[in-house]
Amino acid sequence: LLNDLLLADVAAKRGHFDKAVTLYADLAEATKDPRIAALATRTAQFARRDDVAIRTGELWIKLDPENIDARQTLAALYIRAGDRDRALVHFEKILASSEKDAENGYMVIAGLLSREKYKIAALEAMKQLMESHPDNPEAAFAYSNLAVRLGELDEALSSIDQALTLRPDWVSAVVHKSRVLQAQGKIAPSLNYLKDAVTRAPDVAEYRLVYARALADSDRFVEAYDQFKKLNELKPGDEDITFALGFLALQISLLDEAERYFMAIKDRSGRSSEIYYY
Repeated sequence: LLNDLLLADVAAKRGHFDKAVTLYADLAEATKDPRIAALATRTAQFARRDDVAIRTGELWIKLDPENIDARQTLAALYIRAGDRDRALVHFEKILASSEKDAENGYMVIAGLLSREKYKIAALEAMKQLMESHPDNPEAAFAYSNLAVRLGELDEALSSIDQALTLRPDWVSAVVHKSRVLQAQGKIAPSLNYLKDAVTRAPDVAEYRLVYARALADSDRFVEAYDQFKKLNELKPGDEDITFALGFLALQISLLDEAERYFMAIKDRSGRSSEIYYY
């Protein structure tokens, strides 16, 4: 056993991956040790021997059924192999293990799928998962995030609207929708949407911060300055907000105001040289 483990390790380090994959796979079958099954799966995955990786991955899960890393690895392998139904079985197990934090569970799956080479297959798998949970806003939110990463902006907008229908005034979803609109080049609709969100919930600092930054990015400095002043009332003493106020005041030639904001944080900021420059 020790001899074969050492031989597999040396083979892998010297780039003889076919030999390493065969040795680790045989060792996994012989020992029924989940650690070796995991090593065999990862080595086969790295060597692009997905057929072996699926076999040892199934053994890994059989030996350690609660291991989420094993579920994620095998689900990705099945997506690559075009076996979406089997991948979805493992995705459901991942969701079951994160029942208390559903949003995180769906986002883990979206992150996993975003790394896949076969983007259409990945998106279709996430869509099928979302459609299996039609009343779950977290599923629609995660699907929208994945669609953005894969450049499918119309899909992203449609699914984030679905999430907001199920869970209105969800801060993260509102912010995400505004960014989808911006990515589509719909700058004015995005700004109007954020303005409405700020009007509905004036004390939600995240809405106002995203709105203020979007205004600044659109060179609407006077309006952005006004929003940052209101943010300063919500979060007094926040260094980033104070810096933004100084910068924006400088852009609109309120020089005394700009100096006052910069001087207020010059001794407690990590970017003091930038502050002194301005």
